[in-house]
Amino acid sequence: MCFTACWLNKASGSLSFFTRASTLAATTVYIAVVGGVYNIVLRFLWQPTGWQWVIDELLHSFMPIVFILFWLLYTPKQGLTWKNVLPWLIYPFLYILYIAIRGALSGFYHYPFVDVNLLGYPRTLLNAAGLILVFLLLSLIVVAFGKQMSKRI
Repeated sequence: MCFTACWLNKASGSLSFFTRASTLAATTVYIAVVGGVYNIVLRFLWQPTGWQWVIDELLHSFMPIVFILFWLLYTPKQGLTWKNVLPWLIYPFLYILYIAIRGALSGFYHYPFVDVNLLGYPRTLLNAAGLILVFLLLSLIVVAFGKQMSKRI
């Protein structure tokens, strides 16, 4: 949505949310975590082949790099503030809550680091808190970097 809204140059209207500096920076954090977690933790848990491998690489390796470069080179950084960081944590928190509830109801957890059946609640909660901490730290870095970059413009 962010790429599409930027490509269509939708700074106003229904897609304007996706072209805001804050939304683009938050999306950068989210996709960076997706790429990092996948390539550090999840990559070695399965071996896709054929088109699944191509799609997997595009989604978890290529797109995070492309979006980070897109954010660095082409998106507005003005207006990023430290106040942006806490609202950015709502989405990852809700997603972790969703996968925990879904896993509790189905007995299947898509991510081994939040698998209560395998790890138990104390370790799973610690892992979830660690993941939120990663989002927080990366968010702070992105805001700091964005603020620094906006001073140069």
